[in-house]
Order: sequence, then structure tokens, then C-alpha cells
Amino acid sequence: MWNTQIITAGWLAVLHGLVVAACGASGGAEGLSDMTPSDFNAVDVLACPSVCPSVTPHCEPTTGNCVACINDDDCEVGQACVASTCHPIICIDGNKRCLGQNLEVCSHKGTKLENISCQGAQCAGDRCLVCTPNTKACLDDRVVLVCNDDGSDYAPLQACPPEQMCVNGTCSVCAPGQKYCKDGDEWECNSDGTAGEFVKDCDTANTGFVCSAGFCQSQCDVNIKFNTSLGCDYWAADLDNAVDGRLNAQNAPFAVIVSNPSSSLEAKVSVYHQESLIQSVNVAPSELRVLQLPSLNIDGTVKAQLAYRIQASAPVTAFQFNPLDNVDVFSNDASLLLPVNSLGKKYYVMTRRQTHPEFRGYFTIVAAEAGLTTVSFTVTARTLGGDGIPALAAGDSYTTKLEMGDVLNVESDEVGGDLTGSLIVGDQRLVVFGGSEAANVPDTDSCVSGICEFQGWSCKSNLDCPTTCCADHLEQQLPPVSTWGKRFLASRTTPRGNSKDSWRILASQSATVVNTIPYQVYVPPLNEGEWVEFESDQDFMIEASGPILVGQFLASEHAPNPNTDICAYFRSTSKGPGNFCDTFFKSGGIAIPCTSNATCPNISEPHDANIGDPAFILAVPVEQFREDYVFLVPDKYQYNFVNIVAPSDANVFLNGSPLSKGDFQLMGNGFFKVAKMVAEDGVFVLTSDRKLGATVYGWDSYVSYGYPAGQNLTVLTF
Repeated sequence: MWNTQIITAGWLAVLHGLVVAACGASGGAEGLSDMTPSDFNAVDVLACPSVCPSVTPHCEPTTGNCVACINDDDCEVGQACVASTCHPIICIDGNKRCLGQNLEVCSHKGTKLENISCQGAQCAGDRCLVCTPNTKACLDDRVVLVCNDDGSDYAPLQACPPEQMCVNGTCSVCAPGQKYCKDGDEWECNSDGTAGEFVKDCDTANTGFVCSAGFCQSQCDVNIKFNTSLGCDYWAADLDNAVDGRLNAQNAPFAVIVSNPSSSLEAKVSVYHQESLIQSVNVAPSELRVLQLPSLNIDGTVKAQLAYRIQASAPVTAFQFNPLDNVDVFSNDASLLLPVNSLGKKYYVMTRRQTHPEFRGYFTIVAAEAGLTTVSFTVTARTLGGDGIPALAAGDSYTTKLEMGDVLNVESDEVGGDLTGSLIVGDQRLVVFGGSEAANVPDTDSCVSGICEFQGWSCKSNLDCPTTCCADHLEQQLPPVSTWGKRFLASRTTPRGNSKDSWRILASQSATVVNTIPYQVYVPPLNEGEWVEFESDQDFMIEASGPILVGQFLASEHAPNPNTDICAYFRSTSKGPGNFCDTFFKSGGIAIPCTSNATCPNISEPHDANIGDPAFILAVPVEQFREDYVFLVPDKYQYNFVNIVAPSDANVFLNGSPLSKGDFQLMGNGFFKVAKMVAEDGVFVLTSDRKLGATVYGWDSYVSYGYPAGQNLTVLTF
């Protein structure tokens, strides 16, 4: 019956039309306007056929049309209306049964059978079993589970005692057949997991073997699984150094220093050149040995067997000093060495620009693996040819092959030329160094549009502009690109006058965005192989959107400014008439011949650094920090320091003694801290309950050195 409460004049008009359409013009509809609502029961408004077809079984009374089914009553007996279509009923809706390892489910009002995979589980009765009823399993190595009665899920049953573990649903002493280490020896679990059985004494004291992952292994085999600066196999190179008149750093003693981080085991260290044993020493626990090595000078662009191989019976840390001492050479630096297992196949070079015709920048490649290694490189500055290696222009590439132990040294060939950003790729692992015979810091000798950038003198090239005295040797072994990080804690060295440290940032990916905290300088987005340099006298944090390499360069002794003397003509000097450096002659009668202002020395100023000279230190990314370091502070330098950077809540110990809160100050975003410690020469052990970083550096008259104390070399993916 129609609901008379909702019939309106509009409905009446519709119904009037329907009646007219149903009955025809003579159907007697004239009296409709006189009807009352109760009279609608007597009005037949349907015009559907007596039986609608099966595809459209529902008669719509408002239109008189046959339409798709709306409910099951519209369908024939044995059918159900699903999605406006009548379908045969073939099963009882909701019923389930197993068909092999699938569960068959009746659905859609009994009109459809669906096969649902049990995905490897057993199908039993009317369900996929999560587990077999009442069987046991392990949640982890501590908790036993039991399957419920219907096999639908597991429930916790018991926690194993502290001395036991869950194995196959049972609290056991160990997993049957499992090898494990106990008291430094090799053990194996018995067949039922109730007890362990002794297998082998690793005899660490006599063999040097240790138990690791259930087996007696050499420490070197264990160490090779972890990419760090600790290792058993290194390559060292006597890199090109400066020769300037009577000062000959190139032929001064070259040395490798190895330290043994073990507190109980001795390490035997052997040095080879090609197949010849050069030196072999035993390094006592927690001690170091200085290995002075015969000269294998690398000079100019060259390709030859000029590398030393250092192999140890147990993991050691290794550093090379070039030269070892600072006495009367005035050109020093040092480098942390990286073991072969931590090397890579792709490198970008970081070095410094050539500031003197005779002192060149370079990169040095050593083939580290057996067989022929194919090496390709693309340079960013003009290079010197030699030993069959052609001279190259900026942007040129060259490919060659190297035997294991071969050294390929490529040097710049123009004042102002900088090989930073040069790309090196090998098909086997490579050792790569970046360095300079001697370079100045900061760069103050740029001739820009005919004017010296610093002094304002007219110039034709950088040779006409003053450098900040003095130049010093630079070298660092470079990490492979795969180990570069995105966050760095840049701690400035202990202040020297008004000098600042120079920081160089090199990108490995296009559109790399770099930020400094606190803000230092605007760094434009860097593309692959591009770099930026700036000076700072602060501690700060560096964060980048992609992996970067960060270099720290200590300033020259006369930094921050060159303050170069003027070349003037004098009629009467001890050397006769001629051009001499003005201030030196007038103030002290020292006649220093000159050809231009740029050939005169710097004049010392009270605010100069007044000690030290350039050194090259690679900053270690936060992602590659360690919890422990063993490092060397050399003797023969007047001042030595260690900078330690760590999370602000880290507990830090140096040689077993805790550093106090007062030793540190906060840096960067406030979640890190830095300590700058004066250090005596000797071996140091640095430990912490958090991962941290450390830099070792020092200086004397016109010399400096510096290197990271160590690092992890994990392959990083971002």
C-alpha cells in the first residue's frame, strides 16, 4: 500500500500520467482529480507484461518496465540475485571444504565457489591451518609457543630459563649440530640439544687463532669480514715530496708506523717490495714499531713498481710518514693507511692546486690485487706526461693496465692547476692517494682579470701574485666513493694567531645540497665531481643531501695574509746594484734578489700563525665513526694535539682515563661535542660507549702533519 503521508501533488501528476499511459485516452481517467488518498488502492498503475523475461525479471511499478533483479524474489526458484543478475545457486553460502592444499569457499549467496590458497600451510576440514594443533614452535630464541586446538594460531607457552634457548619448540642448552664458541674454544651442540661438546682448542696464545662464529680462525680472516682501517694487508708509497735547494724532503727517511691494538697477542709485520722481503718485526700487544724503509721515491708522472706491501699476522693500524722526522726538511705530512679489504674501485681525487712551477699536485694509484688491473681516469687540470703516460688537458681521459704493486703517479703541469675532482675507476680494487709536493694554504695567488686577488697588483698569471708562505707537503690515502658519508663534524685545529682552517667539500652525486651548522658560507648545489672551499675558525657540522668527501687543510705559517714585500731597485748593496726586496733590505740590510713583488718573501706580522705549515686531513663521516681507536702521536714535533668529536651524551676514555665534561664543548646542532687535547708522543687508546671520531695533528717551525685516527669503511647506501 502506498504511504499516504508522502504522496504530493507532484506524485498525483505523475500517477495521472501513468494512468493515462496505461489506459489510453478513453480509459476514464477524468475523475482522478476527485479521488482521495484511500482510493489509490484501487488504481492499477502497472503496465508490465504478465511475466517479465529472465534477464530483466523485476517489474518496476512506477514505469511499467521490466528491469534487472533487485532481490532474490525476482529470480526463479533455485536462483539468487547477485549484482543485479540472477545466478543459479550451486552451494550453501558460507560452506568451506578442502580441495588439496586449497580451501574452497561458497560465497555470493551460494552462487560462486572460490579457491583460496593456503600458501604452503596444510588444509584440513574447513580451514587453512596456521599450525598443527598442539605442536610447539619458537617465537624467538627465548619463548616457546603452542598451536591451539583448531590450528588457527599460536599462543605463548613458556619462557626459557636464562641459560637456555628455544630450539624447535623446546627449551634447550643449544641447537643440535650448531658450532659455537666457549671460553675461546670451538664447541658443537649434541644431537638432542641437551649439551655442548668440546671440539677444538684454538690455542690463541701459540697460534694467534681466535674462535669466531663457532670456528677457530686467524684474526686476519675474522677481520677481513669488517671494513675498517684495521687490517692485515696494506700498500704504502713514498710519495713525491719537495726538493728546494738545500732542503730535500724527497730523500729524507720514509717510514711506516704500525700499532698493535690487541691487549694480549703479538703481531708479526713484514714489508715487501715486489717479492723481496725488506723488513720483518714483531709488534708487542698495545705497542707500535717504526719501520724505516729504503727510498722508493716517486717523482713526476711515472708508472713503475714503486710500492711497499705491508702484511701482518694479526690486525694492526698503519700510518705512513713522509718523511718520518721534521729535522731540516720543512716539508712533511702523514696519512692513515687503509687495508686492501676496505678498498674500492671508484674514487674522486682531492688534493690542492699547484702554487709553484716546481711543486706539483698529484694523484697516485697502486694496483692492489693480483693480475692485470685496468684503470681509467679523467683529469680536471693539465697534467705532466712521462713514462709512456701522455700529457693531458683538463677533461681528457686515459686508460692503462697495472700489475699488482704498480704505481701510476700523475702530476699537474701548470700553476693554478688543481686535480681535485679527477675521476679514477678500476676493474679491481685500487689504492689512491691525493697530495702535493708542497702547496700553500690559503690560496691567495689568484690573478683575476689582470689583478691579483689579494694585493691588487697588476698581473698576467698567478705567478705574478703573492702566496701565503710557506708551502708544505700534503698527502692522504683517499677512501672509495662507496664509503663516503653525508654528515661530518668539522672541528678546527687549535688556534694559531688569526689563521683559519680551509675546508674543501667534494660531491659524488648531481645536485648535492650542502648545509653548515652554524652557518659558515653559502654552498651552491654541487654536481658529481664538483667542489667548494671556504675558510673557518669555528667548529661546525656539515650535512649534505648526497655522499661527500671533506678535506681539512691547515694554514701556512704566515697565514692569514701573504703580506709580501715589494721588489725595488737599490743602487748600493752588498751584492751590488739591482732589484731587491725592499723591507728586508731597509730594515736588516738583507739583500734578497727579486724579479717581481711576488718573488719576495712574506713579512711576518704579529697576528700570523707563526708556527706550522699546511697539512691535509680527511674528515671522517659520522656514519663511519668507531667506538675504539689505537693511534700514534709522533715525536720530533714541538706541539701535538688530538681532537675528539662525539655525541653529547658519550662517555669517552683516553688511555683508560675518563675525559671530564669540562674537556668538551658543544658543537654543531648541540647533539655533539668536541675536545681538543694536548698530546705527548706515544701510543694512545681511545674508547667510548658511543661511536666517535678523532683527528691527530701537530706542528713545528714551518712544518705540520695530520691524519684521522681511524675509521670504519663500510659500504654505505643512501
